[in-house]
Amino acid sequence: MADKYVYSESFKQHVVSEIESGKFSSFNAARKAYDIGGSKTISEWVKKYGKEHLLPRTITVTKADEKSEVKKLRKRVKELERAFMYASLITDRYSRKIVGAYLGDTLESIGCQEALKQALKQLPSGANVIHHSDRGCQYCCHDYIEMLNNCNVKVSMTEKYHCYENAVAERVNGILKDEYNLDACFKTKEQALKSFNQAIMLYNTRRPHLGLNYATPEEVHNGEKEGCIIPPLGLLKKAA
Repeated sequence: MADKYVYSESFKQHVVSEIESGKFSSFNAARKAYDIGGSKTISEWVKKYGKEHLLPRTITVTKADEKSEVKKLRKRVKELERAFMYASLITDRYSRKIVGAYLGDTLESIGCQEALKQALKQLPSGANVIHHSDRGCQYCCHDYIEMLNNCNVKVSMTEKYHCYENAVAERVNGILKDEYNLDACFKTKEQALKSFNQAIMLYNTRRPHLGLNYATPEEVHNGEKEGCIIPPLGLLKKAA
């Protein structure tokens, strides 16, 4: 029986955005490029996340007030399309601290590069570091890889777009969305940025982690407390 993969929401949206940008000539081409199972999987993603499915392709109106209403709706849709904000994060695996964070209004690599700059500035001299990510184009582009190579940082990427292969990043994303409500709708970009920065600060300095023996990421990262890395489940069973 073939493995059933679980894809993250961000990956689904990323695939749909690439299809709509014209990168792939068909759904099947995108499915083969990312080794996505199921012949109808991508079409279902497009129906849910694609811009073309938000409104009917053709709207027929006859009355003056209907034309005015449609004009307002189209204007509002354009405003909403410009209102999405995208978070780029770099997390230290040992301390769980978010060492790089940037919030922007585009999925282009510039946001990830800004977060990476913050993280690289904090590296001690001679540090032996591995950078792990999924295979998003933001992390595969020449500029991003060049930044890593210039700092002698080893590059590691997931084999497939499976959430378990990048579990730490998915966990941090879930905490920020579920516990700090960063997946909410904000009235302004300024409000979203303020909430984003506040969530990062609270996560790093106030939230204790079971995997860190109930220390905060900031305490472990600064060496004030020693983190407790939880062993694999198999070792726990043997110890019991």
